[in-house]
Amino acid sequence: MKIYKYSCIFLFFLFASKAQAQLKDTAALPKLFFDCKADFCDLNFFRQELPYFNFVIDRRLSDIYVLMTSQQTGNGGNAFYLYFFDNENPALCKDTLITNVPDNTSNSDTRSAILNELSSGLLPYLIKSPLRNKIKYSIDFKGASVNEQTKNDKWNFWSFNVRANGNGSVDANYKNYNVNFSFSADRVTDKYKFNSGHYSGLNLNRNKIDDTTFSSNRQYYGGFYNNLTISISEHWAYGYYSNLFRGTFDNYFINLGVGPALEYNLFSVKEATRRQLRFINRIAYRYFDYFKPTIFDKKNETRFVNSFMIVLSEIEKWGSFNARFGYFQYLHDQKFFRLSVLPEVQINIIQGLNIELSGSASWIRDQINLAKLDASSDDIILRRNALASNFNFDGFIGFSYRFGSKYNNVINPRFDLPDDFY
Repeated sequence: MKIYKYSCIFLFFLFASKAQAQLKDTAALPKLFFDCKADFCDLNFFRQELPYFNFVIDRRLSDIYVLMTSQQTGNGGNAFYLYFFDNENPALCKDTLITNVPDNTSNSDTRSAILNELSSGLLPYLIKSPLRNKIKYSIDFKGASVNEQTKNDKWNFWSFNVRANGNGSVDANYKNYNVNFSFSADRVTDKYKFNSGHYSGLNLNRNKIDDTTFSSNRQYYGGFYNNLTISISEHWAYGYYSNLFRGTFDNYFINLGVGPALEYNLFSVKEATRRQLRFINRIAYRYFDYFKPTIFDKKNETRFVNSFMIVLSEIEKWGSFNARFGYFQYLHDQKFFRLSVLPEVQINIIQGLNIELSGSASWIRDQINLAKLDASSDDIILRRNALASNFNFDGFIGFSYRFGSKYNNVINPRFDLPDDFY
């Protein structure tokens, strides 16, 4: 046992000394904080491919801070924006690089495209570091303009997307099945944005009350939409929108709406991935045909409605903030309206400490579609129909705190398991 004990102590100090030596070898490397707020992140890959940077866990510890955001492009792909800051001027963005990744691009090709832009943007910082004498730079130039957009696009900027999914759950007392389908056709250019599509879903569930009694529920929803947006300038746009909806839960046999829309964005389109402040106004003609007579004894009716929305989005080094404010008003009677607020904020308060807050609140006065019925206990439990409510609220709060070693370069995927595996 003594030999085993002393052997363990010897091995511990041996590995500790090796780890300390490795740390000294890399201590002079530039410290990088890569803040990914995009739809695609693979931090382990970037750590592995950029071993000549010390990846740190907080921007305040870094020499270089890189913020990455993304925005969906007209063909269904994504444009990734990389903003580069350094500690000499932490408030000033030194450079911005953009890479466009088409739809259906594999994760491998996506991360390679991002790595290429990331490496290019980090080169000026490496030139100022102790690694400058180790840099070997080459350009693969074949004489063609790599950024020139294809002029002979056989699809003429059209993109199509088909989605279908289903799930089910069964045990001795309960059965539930869900099926969803959607199809979209989009055409997006700098001046025009056209969106059209269909969506539908079916939900079936059955509960066993006792050996002879069952309670069942079947709900369907589906619809079509068609929208056109025309850009007037970097800030203004106008267009129209239309939709046709049918849903058993909301008592809509037909919900048809069409009308014009106007939008003003305080910031230009070029800043869209970092910040947006959009004001949107829509006026619509709506026709309703109900499955069941409403609480106002209407089987069908025609109404004009007005909606006004404010959308704010801000992504900065300290975190991000998103908020939506909406006001919906039936024009035939001012007492029928809906007011909604949906804020979401993520803040890096101090080194390692992040807090997330989100929620939604609605003041509801627009439920002219409610079916005229006496809801049974089964109706309420199974949510067969929408019921009267003058408010809706939900919220979320969370925080995370990370402390310890400021370096996080090591990649070790062993025993990575999803939570539901246990």
